[in-house]
Amino acid sequence: MRPTLFALVSLVFVGFFARMVPHPMNFTPIVAMTLLAGVYAKPRWLAVAIPFAAMFVSNLVLNNTIYAAYYDGFTILGNWGIYVSLAVVALLPFVVKATKGSSLGKLTSVGIGGALVFFLVSNLGDWMSSGMYPLNAAGLLACYAAGVPFFINTLLSTLLFGGIGVAVMKMIDVKFGKLQPVKA
Repeated sequence: MRPTLFALVSLVFVGFFARMVPHPMNFTPIVAMTLLAGVYAKPRWLAVAIPFAAMFVSNLVLNNTIYAAYYDGFTILGNWGIYVSLAVVALLPFVVKATKGSSLGKLTSVGIGGALVFFLVSNLGDWMSSGMYPLNAAGLLACYAAGVPFFINTLLSTLLFGGIGVAVMKMIDVKFGKLQPVKA
């Protein structure tokens, strides 16, 4: 298996297991691994499939065990806004032309943008589908206000795990030579 493909497939397992162990709410590598997949995976559908796989499998387990009381019966996906936000985050590096050779400033900006996009889109999905908030401007603002503590954890974890991920990919590049984008 090529080193880049191995690293990207490993992201799925890291994302899954990071959600299974106890952690502060939203302090997981999901957004960071989505951004890394967006930089290193080609074609773009693979950049979306990698975080989807981690989120789908972990949601399947979590939503039907630990969070089962919040759902009526067996649930497959959970909040659809999370999946839409992951798709948008996965495409963010492509849109802003962030590559493995991008500056630290650009990669940090992409990390902040990815965390912000995840917050805005996933909370919009929660507001629209959870039934917890009235479907008006006040309800949307209340949903976003309730999500701010989660956003802080998402932002911090994205920057931390994103930095670790970039460092790991650079080490792989040094050890195995030039990393090539994965082509499906």
